Amino acid sequence: MTISIREYDSPSWGQAIRPALAFTIATVIGGALWAIEESSHRAQMRLEIDVTAEQAGRRLSDWIGDRMNLSAYLAAKWESDYANNSERYRRDAAQIVQMFPGYQAINWIDPEWRIRLVVPLEGNELVQDVNLHDYPLTEVRDAVARAIETRRPTRTPAFINLIQGGK
Repeated sequence: MTISIREYDSPSWGQAIRPALAFTIATVIGGALWAIEESSHRAQMRLEIDVTAEQAGRRLSDWIGDRMNLSAYLAAKWESDYANNSERYRRDAAQIVQMFPGYQAINWIDPEWRIRLVVPLEGNELVQDVNLHDYPLTEVRDAVARAIETRRPTRTPAFINLIQGGK
């Protein structure tokens, strides 16, 4: 019996490349699937961030709106209840500050733009009797002018340097 050397030769080129080709195809498919999954994950994260930001914005807007409405309530009662009874104003404003966190102070500003009443006064003594015509920021002066013009409480921009310190 004769054994051919050909039987023991190395595999053909086509047979040798098949595992490498299969590995390369599997790697490309795996990479593509990973990229698709990563893109989907990023899109899901973006959606969650957008929804959370919208909810936070609405809550913050409501929070500010509630405090503006409480200030409007005090303003509406000025002529009938507080003009001749500043202690009643102080009491009611103090209750609002206590029940609704977030106020640094509630001020009553007279027609000459002087801050006459400050609740709470403690920690805010420096603003008592300040003339807002002299306030260094035009945004504050604009807010006071707008309040006088509309006869409604107004607010300043989100961050201003306060006379008594802080923002």
